[in-house]
Amino acid sequence: MACFSKNQPNALSSDSQEIILLDGSWKLALDSNKSLKTIPVLSDLKFDSSVVLPGSLSENKKGTLNNNHEVWGNLSLLYSFEGTAYYQRTIIIPANWNDKRIVFKMERTRKTAVWIDGKLIGTNPYLSTAQLYELKNLKPGKHELIVAVDNMVKEHPAGRSHMNEESTQTNWNGILGQIQLEATPKIFISKIRVFPNLKKKQATLELTLNNNIGNAQKGKIKIITTSFNSARKHTPKQVVFDFTINESNEKVEATIVFGEKMLLWDEFNPTLYQTKVFLELENGDTQQLERSFGMRLFTQNKSQFVINRNTTFLRGKHDACVFPLTGYAPMEVKEWVRVFKIAKNYGINHYRFHTWCPPEAAFAAADLVGIYLQPELPCWGELDAQEKGVSFKDINAVAFGSEKTKKGKKFNSKIKTQAEKYFQKDSEHILDDYGNYASFVMFALGNELKGNVEVMERLVDEIRSYDSNRRLYAQGSNNNFRDPKKGKNDDYFTTVRTSAKTWENYDNNTRISYSRADQFDGGIVNHLRPTTRTNFSKALQNTKVPIIGHETGQYSYYPDYNEIKKYKGVTKAWNLQLGEKLLKEKGMYKQWPDFFKATGKWASILYCEDMESGIRTPGFGGFQLLDLQDYPGQGTAIVGPLNTFMESKRTITPKKWREFSAPITILGEFDQYTLTAGEEFLADINIANYSNKNLKGKLSWSVKGIGQGEFMFSSKQGMISNAGQIKIKLPNLKEAKQTTLYLKLNGSKIIKSYPLWIYPVKKNIVIPENVIVSKELDDSTLRKLEAGGRILLIPEHDAIKENSVGGLFMTEFWSYKMFYKIAVNKGVEPSPGTLGLLIDDKHKALKGFPTEYHTNWQWWSAVHNSRPIILDDAPNGYKPIVQSIDNMWRSHKLGTLFEFKVGKGSVLVSSIDLTAIENTIEGNALYQSLLHYVGSNNMKPKTEIKAEELIRLIYK
Repeated sequence: MACFSKNQPNALSSDSQEIILLDGSWKLALDSNKSLKTIPVLSDLKFDSSVVLPGSLSENKKGTLNNNHEVWGNLSLLYSFEGTAYYQRTIIIPANWNDKRIVFKMERTRKTAVWIDGKLIGTNPYLSTAQLYELKNLKPGKHELIVAVDNMVKEHPAGRSHMNEESTQTNWNGILGQIQLEATPKIFISKIRVFPNLKKKQATLELTLNNNIGNAQKGKIKIITTSFNSARKHTPKQVVFDFTINESNEKVEATIVFGEKMLLWDEFNPTLYQTKVFLELENGDTQQLERSFGMRLFTQNKSQFVINRNTTFLRGKHDACVFPLTGYAPMEVKEWVRVFKIAKNYGINHYRFHTWCPPEAAFAAADLVGIYLQPELPCWGELDAQEKGVSFKDINAVAFGSEKTKKGKKFNSKIKTQAEKYFQKDSEHILDDYGNYASFVMFALGNELKGNVEVMERLVDEIRSYDSNRRLYAQGSNNNFRDPKKGKNDDYFTTVRTSAKTWENYDNNTRISYSRADQFDGGIVNHLRPTTRTNFSKALQNTKVPIIGHETGQYSYYPDYNEIKKYKGVTKAWNLQLGEKLLKEKGMYKQWPDFFKATGKWASILYCEDMESGIRTPGFGGFQLLDLQDYPGQGTAIVGPLNTFMESKRTITPKKWREFSAPITILGEFDQYTLTAGEEFLADINIANYSNKNLKGKLSWSVKGIGQGEFMFSSKQGMISNAGQIKIKLPNLKEAKQTTLYLKLNGSKIIKSYPLWIYPVKKNIVIPENVIVSKELDDSTLRKLEAGGRILLIPEHDAIKENSVGGLFMTEFWSYKMFYKIAVNKGVEPSPGTLGLLIDDKHKALKGFPTEYHTNWQWWSAVHNSRPIILDDAPNGYKPIVQSIDNMWRSHKLGTLFEFKVGKGSVLVSSIDLTAIENTIEGNALYQSLLHYVGSNNMKPKTEIKAEELIRLIYK
């Protein structure tokens, strides 16, 4: 077996240049549903098959073949295994490694145990970082290596997290990334920590020297540093010094002086330095280590984040390890660079890793691309659950759940449970292995944690102390989300609200959409009349650290059934196949591309408003989207402009998305989108400048077909600056008109646009003489209809309640399958579950109500006062004029506006209570437009049904 240096991208760290790769074929023995709680007898194992590593059992098609294709809630593994897998191979130690320190490294795996020549070396339960086993006194020649990998979730102190969540990163078993032997001298450097100091234009390297020999040793250390990924090159003076080590380990420091040529790292110019550390002992033994780092200072100034003295706004993406081809995170820098570049093309500058820490390749790639990272420990939800299955002596202390006194456990603050110790040690490994990466700027304990705050505070304090305060720290993301409180010493506060939940009051909200189980009517965007003046200033009033909007968005898209064929790896989209099958059964399969396109356009508009509400908030820290890509679990949450493969759905371009997710954003702030002809339109134009410089120039504006102008503006970095105010008299119109407000920073590509709808002055509704408006299909109305009458039927909502769903303006929050159950369990009326409208925008019934084929802001009052009627029994192929798009788990044909020919007459049915909205400018126009249509010669329904069929269809 050859001994050689592994070719690594420059951004990755390395501790040795003497490496033996163990990639390739390994023998395999499986022990299903058994953990490493009991150490096995090796002679009982039957190594009767083989696998290729690095890789997972699923990739090797080992385990149980999954024949259950009826899973709605998530993707399904084709091959699954839970238990302990044993991997065996022969290794050869070369002669020149005699009397050297030899380490067996597995970059990413599960809980493991390792044997050499039948002798147990040890165990390691840590999931987030490389596992290292020192192979002491190993002589040159052949040796048998056995690795046990245990992926039993219930037996692991980390409990549930996205490190082992079936719906995203699967609970794989295997060994990933680097699998290798490394050799160093017995006097070696075990750790390097880099401390940039921008003020002094220098960096301190803290080196931990280890002495495995025992007696005093002397040597020399040489440090060579150079920039490596930018057009400008800089090589500081090398550092050389002698050392003597007496103890088993001690720390030495070295200072790299950069001077005036120092290059800084941030999202705009992610310039990195690589330092090579050469250790040479008096006996001639050597060790070479490599580290990359960036000269940056990421901190906070009151309510906002600061990078190198510039205020930044975090435009974040939630990451749940969604990689469906492999079922686990990429281990290569190249693949993470590809992923981060896609996200950055959509204006993202920040990643939050939900209850997991990515591999080293992600940090290296984020350094190269310029992304601010926040990993988390593998903690999710009720932290006392992490204690289950973990035995420890001091049973009186259930650390994380002890506030729940009904559990009968008394908390003793002096006692650390095994779970707390596990999380503390896991955090130390993360900070040791990844702490030098410039992109690693924030660190949190986990997601939506509940439990003993004292323990969480202690963990954060210990993490901060261990890390020497090299980044920002927090107890978690959206902890105790119904009554959140910032952690005592937390540097930032990620939350959906800044104080205890108030059901019908949105003042403390930090996003505009919620599930109906968690906020009245789904939040601001669904309940309040559309405006571009919404912001979160009231929620920020009593905070002294940056606030980050937690899991912003969650707007559902309709599935792309063409995506199913893309699942060629270890997971299968049988959940999408079930939706596809149901839609075919409901006779609407040909409509799915239209559903997909219409919901995609509408969801993108909603995301725009949610993100822009944060951006227009003075002093806001940022948001973390849920999500830029789909989440294939929790009922199947199809919530992104990108699919699970980070591919565009082509419902919005990156360029359009960046209009409301970019370092510089133009903000048009006005009261409403629906305007009255002849009145004055007033809009305040602001610029949110989170670039790396001050701006000055001209901003031009135009309202298409109405007027235009420009302002001189000056915009200070890190501020929201007013550029000017548009005041323009709208023309007198006889017919409604849709137009657009365009905004542009002259001499740049920075633009923004807003749709506007202008309606004629509101008048009393006029019912044509030949039209009958009715709220019920009584005998008189039916006789007139069959005799040739023209009917506008507006059924009473109470009368159709059992054959309809509620009116939902926004698209369904996250996943209907998930939140329907939550709402029912909480005694809250579930969401209607719809995904917006599919509109026949050329239909003459809507001539006086300009519209696209999808929902937009002018439909708010109409949809809010509607009950779409279930038309599952309508004739095959029947399409409503305005169809509410149902979620894939239910797939009703839902009519918001629809028409039929009945006998000699025609009926237009409106599930919108038109009388309830006729006093709004847009509702008045819609009502009158429908009446004009019913009274005109244009009304010629294509589908004919009988009167009794119409009654059954509407009322059941």
